[in-house]
Amino acid sequence: MLLAKVVQGDAAAFGEIYAFYQRRIRTYAYRLTKVGTTADEMTQDVFVQLWEKRTQLDPSLPLEPYLRKITQNLIFNFFRQASRDKALLEKVQLHLLAQHHVAPESLLEQELEQLYQAAIQKLPPQKKTIYTLSRAEELSYEEIAERLQLSRHTVRNHMTEAIQFIRRYVRLHTDVNSLLVVAYLLSRVRH
Repeated sequence: MLLAKVVQGDAAAFGEIYAFYQRRIRTYAYRLTKVGTTADEMTQDVFVQLWEKRTQLDPSLPLEPYLRKITQNLIFNFFRQASRDKALLEKVQLHLLAQHHVAPESLLEQELEQLYQAAIQKLPPQKKTIYTLSRAEELSYEEIAERLQLSRHTVRNHMTEAIQFIRRYVRLHTDVNSLLVVAYLLSRVRH
């Protein structure tokens, strides 16, 4: 079994795994990023991580889901960093604008309507109510707690769970454009 050999440090077995999975992972990375050079870099990083963490691998488990998870994590971290790095964020936004041929505000509005609202609609009723009161009506946790006759702690927990749900939803159902929009929206959540 190739993966068992990789766990033991067999570089030739690693080369075979790389040759077999590289194209699949690159395609997956491109689907998530829509940027060829970024997909290429992420693909290389995935296999570097695989080699570096080879001793932690379980050879009895399928490899492709593990490689996809590494890919998702690397890309999510890249865009989280981009949201903190103004120059990198501007570069990503320019690329997105070139793809969509729309103004930044228009792009945000479109993504907001299509993605963010869809995620909110998937929330359980009480979480949706609390999240909507916080975001749409801009009520504080105390005001929401008073209106719904709940404790502030309960409101805070529902908001935390709603945000986590939205992030999971985004990771499972969106491309990078949507990740940027949701990161922006979630960064504005009031406490």
